Amino acid sequence: GFDVPKKKGRMKVCLLTMEILDPIFSGNGVASRSVARSFLGPTHELLVLCSRPQGTHDQVAGVDAELASALLGVEAPVDNLKGIGVALSRWGRTDRGSAFEEYADGLNSDPAIEAIKTFDPDVYLCVDWTGTNALRQLERNPTVPKRPMLFFCFCVFSALFSNNDSDNEFYSKMEGESMRESQRTLVLAAG
Repeated sequence: GFDVPKKKGRMKVCLLTMEILDPIFSGNGVASRSVARSFLGPTHELLVLCSRPQGTHDQVAGVDAELASALLGVEAPVDNLKGIGVALSRWGRTDRGSAFEEYADGLNSDPAIEAIKTFDPDVYLCVDWTGTNALRQLERNPTVPKRPMLFFCFCVFSALFSNNDSDNEFYSKMEGESMRESQRTLVLAAG
């Protein structure tokens, strides 16, 4: 069964998603925002490890105010919402051609690792195989807390976007690993 250690205080959820900040471009972003909003009540704290378009931002930096704006329409940071954003060279994709490796590499940096250690999550919630891939890379660092992982599969790429044998093999491997490593899997669009 799904086992999250019981403790006093708010449950701490670490959400890994490539797409949540403006401009969103797919259903992943819409779903990520919806899930994130559901954790912004009095019983949870949320750390979002996300990406954003490259531009005038630091490569890896805090995005508390940007998240508050995107999720709640407020301009100031919110007490139970923190975020780290990785600037990506390619934006507008969440498939194999996305900057998913750049996302994982960016999260494996001192600012992101320090944010995770300070936050000390109870559970990781990974959106699609890109989120589980990033968590897999992070967990190679022995200082990153090991916690249960939930796999939130918005879109089954192996069923919907495998245009050739190479894509099918890649997506089947990534999604299969995600399901095997997770405590629970939720699939929204399977084909």
